[in-house]
Amino acid sequence: MNEVLHGVGVQDECVKELTKEEEKLWNFMLEEASKMQKVLRGEDLDHETMMKFVSQVSVEIEGDQYEEYEKTD
Repeated sequence: MNEVLHGVGVQDECVKELTKEEEKLWNFMLEEASKMQKVLRGEDLDHETMMKFVSQVSVEIEGDQYEEYEKTD
């Protein structure tokens, strides 16, 4: 089972209880990585705003039981 820690997926066996200092360092690293991505991409919008632009997609796949296919056999 995977857990999500501040938006980053990690394996259960790697997750340990973080001290307050470790949690602050982890959050700082995530913020710095996010800033670096924004600079490289030239993004002017924050992550939350960008996530609002993504819409959910649902797909229904039809079966391939077409009459035309059965006639060719």
